[in-house]
Amino acid sequence: MYRIITVLLIALSLLFAQADLTAQTKKDETKKTTEKNVAETIRTQLFDEKKNQTMTDWAENLAKRSCTSGEIAYQVGYSPNPDPCAQFTSTTSTTTP
Repeated sequence: MYRIITVLLIALSLLFAQADLTAQTKKDETKKTTEKNVAETIRTQLFDEKKNQTMTDWAENLAKRSCTSGEIAYQVGYSPNPDPCAQFTSTTSTTTP
């Protein structure tokens, strides 16, 4: 019985020691956060955002030019549904029952 209690106490002390070590490590990491340490991360994030926005703008402009200039034509029965160019063309069709 005493051995079980001793083993449990040792296990608990090791668990608390590990928790204290983890907490101390987190404190040390927050102290080391400086502009020098995060500058490259911020620079990379800003570059990626600008790159993604540039690609999005380019794709939208390409789609708009292609759809409004009549460059895309579909064979009868093969037009996509929904039409990807519908947002750029102003033709509206009405169906009567």
